[in-house]
Amino acid sequence: MGYINTSIELDVNKLKREYNGKLDETQKTLDGLILRDCEQYVPQRRGDLRKSGDTGGEGEKKGGVTWDEDYTRLMYYGKLKGGREIEFHTPGTTKRWFEHAKYIHLREWLQAVQM
Repeated sequence: MGYINTSIELDVNKLKREYNGKLDETQKTLDGLILRDCEQYVPQRRGDLRKSGDTGGEGEKKGGVTWDEDYTRLMYYGKLKGGREIEFHTPGTTKRWFEHAKYIHLREWLQAVQM
């Protein structure tokens, strides 16, 4: 059995220059799709949690989707302090709404961001 020894030289700075803009746009597209597709699963009483959904970030934390209410974590994991399960009354809403949306929409998200 023979072996082949190869090497590849890449100009990483050139790659960054060429694709950085595309990567930023791709991230924005993906974040927007995730936010849109998660919305229907985010628990809603008054709508504050749904309205708090946002995309983006700065610096190294560029990209991503967040919901920013004091009680977001409790709702996402579906448990009150003390471990009692939360009952969601709005039809279609659920804990771990991102995971639920990902299960349903992942193929669409991947198709939308193919480079």
